[in-house]
Amino acid sequence: MYRPIVFINMPAFMKAYQELQRQRKSSSVSNRLFQSLKLEDQIYDAAAQKVPHLKEILKCKPRSLPIFQDIVRDLFQCFYSLKPLRRPEHELSIAARSISAPLFAQFEKDADYTRLQARCRGRSFLAAESAAEFAEKLLQHPQDLLPKHGGQKDMAQVLEQQEQIFQKMLKTLDHKKTLYDQESTGERFRSLSNQMNRVLHKAKQLEDLHRILNDSISAAAHSRAQTVHQAAEAAGQHTQGLKTLLDAWGTEPGSEQFGEMDMEILDKAQSSDLLARIARYLGPCRELMHEQRNNGYTYRRGEKCGITLGSQIQQALSSELAYLAHPVTAPLFLHKISRRQVRQYKRRERISLGAGDVIVCVDESGSTEFDDKDAWAKAIAYALVDKVGSQGRCASVIHFSSASEVSEDLFIPGQYTSEDVMNSARHFYCGGTNYEAPLRKAVSTLDSGVLSKADIVFITDGQCSISSVFQDWLCAKLSEHHASITGVLLDSGNNFEFSLKGFCKTIYRTSELAPSEILSELVLS
Repeated sequence: MYRPIVFINMPAFMKAYQELQRQRKSSSVSNRLFQSLKLEDQIYDAAAQKVPHLKEILKCKPRSLPIFQDIVRDLFQCFYSLKPLRRPEHELSIAARSISAPLFAQFEKDADYTRLQARCRGRSFLAAESAAEFAEKLLQHPQDLLPKHGGQKDMAQVLEQQEQIFQKMLKTLDHKKTLYDQESTGERFRSLSNQMNRVLHKAKQLEDLHRILNDSISAAAHSRAQTVHQAAEAAGQHTQGLKTLLDAWGTEPGSEQFGEMDMEILDKAQSSDLLARIARYLGPCRELMHEQRNNGYTYRRGEKCGITLGSQIQQALSSELAYLAHPVTAPLFLHKISRRQVRQYKRRERISLGAGDVIVCVDESGSTEFDDKDAWAKAIAYALVDKVGSQGRCASVIHFSSASEVSEDLFIPGQYTSEDVMNSARHFYCGGTNYEAPLRKAVSTLDSGVLSKADIVFITDGQCSISSVFQDWLCAKLSEHHASITGVLLDSGNNFEFSLKGFCKTIYRTSELAPSEILSELVLS
């Protein structure tokens, strides 16, 4: 119980008064836990308008969670920013300290935290979707985020109200002190002392409430951890799916920019089961190819190369040659040469496919619908299209099934869009299997001169044969065009290799290699 203090003189009063100044609340407190740049605020505002999921979530204003929108903003900042920067403790409101701070402290311990940050960092759309999905799960259990006492009272709200009363009492104390300074009478000193006792009493109450609040936060730790884990897991799964679709069908994997065209692509990809299944394999592959291209450099006549360590000055990076610009650093360069530690360009040699165009024949018989064979086949096909397209080469995808079911899609750099690729990938015959028709079509394309120095990749799962007459004609044509055929057999344990041996120079089989390894051999080499 608080016992009033009798102040016998002004020095004793001033000592207590100065102690109270430390508890004076700053007028610039915020419900936001993380600081943000003006540019980041503009990016968030744009995302709140363009991303429907986030736009819908921001319409929610739960009465039990008044800082919900601030939590959503903090979630976006946490996902989008390279290094989220927290506000100092004294700049945070009581709600931010008691709700947001424990929430994010728990989230940072979760296994999905690092993965979500790595996936969404710098990508406003994924950060917005992740924040919206996370917040949507929090809304299902808002009571787990609120520190309560006795199972009823929201301690953050109670403390906020008492804090406001305390700040008003401090202002009254300041006013009475000003009056006393103007005219130091005994009556005014007694009034000032009484106000001081009321303020000290309220300060003691606040101290007790803070202790109760901290106990309530600790008591809710288990339920809060469960809610945060479920929200993080849901956000992780949601954004992984979106990232895969964007990486597979977007204009550029990992792009930070997100426009209306990307939203249309996403809508179309989500509406097609086949496109979604293809994306599971094509998305990661395109991302790896994108990283590979970004880590490559042009060397001499345009061959691609990587970076290695060595001692050849003529192939050294310009950043290494910069050591020679000053007498102080020149010895360091000589030391690097002696230890073969100079960073230099390394040429990348052709491993599997040639430097010409590519024709991909894709089996669309009904049997490929099983075991995701159709998705794997098309992932290989459109990964090759993306690879040669990025190098300024042309590609052709020949869809085939029964003898009468053959069609071709040409992809000439600069003359096709992501939508064209998606429309081609969505095509599916679901018929029988005939090899001669697509191979005739491939030879016809070579004869037409549309593609030059083309490699042919033949992807199938079926058992089929070609006549000896056709085989002789095909071999003659391949020799004429200096072309070869690489076969990809989705046999899954069945020995159908004989069906491709007659016309394929190299055969990859899923019964011997995982589809992902075949994809890597053909595309990433």
